Amino acid sequence: MENKLHDPFGHALVLMFSFFILLFVFAKWGPAINFNSTTQTAGQPFVVTGTGKATTAPDIAKVDFGIEQTGTDLKTVQNSVDQKSQSLVAQIKKLGIAASDIQTTSYQVNPQYDYTAPVQNITGYDVSTNYEVTIRDFTKINDLIATATSNGANNISGVNFDLSDTLKNQTMQTAREQAVSEAKRHGIERTHGFFLVGSPGETEEDILESFRFAARLKLDTFGFNRLCVYRGTPLWREYVGRGIIDDERDWAKWFKCSDIDPTVLPSEVVNRARQRGYALLFAHRLLRRPVQTWKLLRSLGRHMKVSDILKLLSSPFRRRALNRKTELSARMIDLGLTAPIRTATAMGTPAGPA
Repeated sequence: MENKLHDPFGHALVLMFSFFILLFVFAKWGPAINFNSTTQTAGQPFVVTGTGKATTAPDIAKVDFGIEQTGTDLKTVQNSVDQKSQSLVAQIKKLGIAASDIQTTSYQVNPQYDYTAPVQNITGYDVSTNYEVTIRDFTKINDLIATATSNGANNISGVNFDLSDTLKNQTMQTAREQAVSEAKRHGIERTHGFFLVGSPGETEEDILESFRFAARLKLDTFGFNRLCVYRGTPLWREYVGRGIIDDERDWAKWFKCSDIDPTVLPSEVVNRARQRGYALLFAHRLLRRPVQTWKLLRSLGRHMKVSDILKLLSSPFRRRALNRKTELSARMIDLGLTAPIRTATAMGTPAGPA
């Protein structure tokens, strides 16, 4: 089936692609320009390492505490612990701490025995519930501890400082940018970035943000592949636990996550985001790194046919005929599904009715 140029971007995409063609023609047959190069002795390994480091102060604190009570009547003890827990959580919210930052980490009921008697009989019950509270305003740490202890908490395990997920991602991105820059500074001529898109819970905006991050890196080439799941991986075990994959019947298969997981965007949405992202990356290269783009195309022109390079440049924006039948899990086949059931409450649920 003949490929057709997809047209979600209009004339701007056509102009950008045309500019790439002209730039390649100039790089292929234009005058040579001298560039600095790095040489090595034949037979000797050439190893270059780029390390990026980024440090930052923690922006959250986590406090773990619990309520524990012992009594002879289980129901009475449970009711007492539940009442104290409800009162404690209500008082913590009054400090301005969001409900999403108050997490129940455990709830335990342990029978108590009289081990001195010939027959071990239950003499009572120990009931405990534990919480982890995330504090984003450090001035509230002392108030939280005082509130917890005065409202029934009798187990306090201390305060731990950490980075929020947002700050961790920002810090990691800074370190990656530094690593790429260091690798180039130490002699790496071309760097390639490999990215995965279409992860559970990922939004279309998250995918585009991955492309924006790639644009900030000094990458020469890049690839954005959809996340797949293979047997023996942690993600496979997670899907088995969620009832999406049957380990016995699906053992010989591998899946694109968007084909079986209701918490992953549909394939057409992922592909649409990839097309937009590639257009962003191409525009960034042309406008921000024209010399590096010229050098890359000239290098490719020495080893590739012109037709192959044109196909390479246009491939992210072309519709393709499917060359592989969509692989479905055994459970989806049993239910007669051709795609996972995506609903507003699909997060964390199996692909189909229970």
